[in-house]
Amino acid sequence: MVFSLSILMATSFSIENPTTLLEITTRPYLYLLSRKYGKDITKISQIPTTEFDEWQSQGFKWVWFMGIWQLGEYGLKHDLTDQGLINSYNEVLPGWTEDDVIGSPYCVVSYTVNSAIGDEDDLKWLRQQLNSRGMKLMVDFVPNHSAVDAPEVESTPSFYIRAPEGTTPDPSKYLSNGVAYGCGMWCSPWTDVAQLNYMDQDFRNNRISVLKKIASLADGMRCDMAHLILNDNFWSYWEQELQSWGYSKLTNEFWTEAISAVKNEYPDCLFMAESYGDVLYQLHQCGFDYTYNKDLMDYLRDNKINEFKSFVQYTDRDYFNHLAHFTENHDEDRSVSTFGSVKRANAAAAALLTLPGLRFVNQDQWNGYSRKIDVHLRRAISENPNGDAVYFLSSFIKCNEERSCK
Repeated sequence: MVFSLSILMATSFSIENPTTLLEITTRPYLYLLSRKYGKDITKISQIPTTEFDEWQSQGFKWVWFMGIWQLGEYGLKHDLTDQGLINSYNEVLPGWTEDDVIGSPYCVVSYTVNSAIGDEDDLKWLRQQLNSRGMKLMVDFVPNHSAVDAPEVESTPSFYIRAPEGTTPDPSKYLSNGVAYGCGMWCSPWTDVAQLNYMDQDFRNNRISVLKKIASLADGMRCDMAHLILNDNFWSYWEQELQSWGYSKLTNEFWTEAISAVKNEYPDCLFMAESYGDVLYQLHQCGFDYTYNKDLMDYLRDNKINEFKSFVQYTDRDYFNHLAHFTENHDEDRSVSTFGSVKRANAAAAALLTLPGLRFVNQDQWNGYSRKIDVHLRRAISENPNGDAVYFLSSFIKCNEERSCK
């Protein structure tokens, strides 16, 4: 199959209002900077400003600092003792040590800046540095679950899904106190997090307050697994537990309430949904500016070029403008690994990063690395940059953002 030719044929239309986002995996990035500059760089306010200058010169308009919120002891202990994770560390980072395990950034105890990387003043400094260079700051919101040791687990159990009243909690699904492990459609229980309750209106109001706080500190937010808390998805999965505690299915979507409330006070705040399945349009209707569109990457990975071309040709352009396109991120393998070579990864990037919508680039993607950083670890196996990837992506991202590629 003529891979790159088929892709170029499929993407032969003009780009409208493009913008490019860079994902930075915060704590591994700081660890990398410490090695790069030969000194300890542990706080976000210690990032050399030449780093921001480089991102600006590359044409990025948004930078998502993934993993800035406070974590707890439970999650780190879990990540050091869970055998499945240990097996994964052995595979992705042979010779790892306990110091390399930093805890999942999605086990959030509170939406305060992780003390390991700074405080609120450091975050404000980071935002100012980006804004002064014409870039905007994106941070995380993790709606579906909290850390097991978040204070609300004990103080406000109604904020969480609980085992049906009067039953003995199944230890594979629930903590000993009856609070459910985080879970949802297509997922097995995540035993490092606790499941939040989106059929409790007081809890919804609490989360809206959290979102407003985040919006006061950043220009936008990436909402983790946003589709899990849509009413139909949430109720169908947790109906038994909810009904046993007297809850009924709410009529309004949380996202509609929340995004409207935030944008009423912060009208320029951008919302991007990590999202999968057939709910992308519904999330757009709820107010999301962008939703992940993983299908196109999967079509290219699986050599389904006709499906790719049909999607591009027949999809409504307004809908397309609200999609986020990528060939890798922290959840996915590196694109060189996904597509099998630098040449094929470059071709996939040429296809996906010239589409209308948000073009989403991963940290160091332009170096052509094949090893991803496990989300629980501070580093990956060291690799040398691939010259073909560096030349292509560094040039392509910049000229694509400037719309000067012909």
